[in-house]
Amino acid sequence: MLSDPLAAGLLLASLGLAALYGIIGRRGPWQVRLPVKAGSVLLLAALSALNETGSLVVAALAFSALGDAALVFRTRGPFLAGLAAFLVAHLLYGWELWSGWDRALPQVWQWGAGLTVLLVVLGMLAAVWNGARGMRVPAVAYGIAILSMALAAILSGNGGILVGAVLFVASDAVLSLETFRIPEDSYLRRYTAPIIWWTYYGAQLLLSLAFARA
Repeated sequence: MLSDPLAAGLLLASLGLAALYGIIGRRGPWQVRLPVKAGSVLLLAALSALNETGSLVVAALAFSALGDAALVFRTRGPFLAGLAAFLVAHLLYGWELWSGWDRALPQVWQWGAGLTVLLVVLGMLAAVWNGARGMRVPAVAYGIAILSMALAAILSGNGGILVGAVLFVASDAVLSLETFRIPEDSYLRRYTAPIIWWTYYGAQLLLSLAFARA
């Protein structure tokens, strides 16, 4: 897959932009942050298209890049637009995974992992419920979408896809706490921002590569 020079170049460029965003984070003008942040995932979409991974995965990555672009702006309107874009991305990932499920009876570890993810998503919603007044319906819809995607990843039995889904859930959990529970001037935001970014980008990287090999 990566023996193709173009594929290797796309991957290296994506990693480079991800590292650059990891350095600049939320500092600097949006005109710099937006293309760097969204570009890192858009290049993964291009890599997936080159590898003929599947239109659903490519579309999921493209919608994720759109969500990244929206979330550069830390206001309500762009936040809701970004939430909607990521909701669509999770539905597309889930569609790809559920359509490939062989309907085999889940193993014990899959039951345990599924229950754990369910509890994490419910805990995430409970933790932000009071702070998410006016946004509870979108938050619940998003929680259902990511739960469905994560459960499908567990049932896939693919290690890369599973780890990618877990990282996605972790990133979203920290992001929701930061958005609705952690004050803007809290020192905790020094740590939440890099955690959110690297778990998120790691999730997208693993998912794109794992789907290509599936």
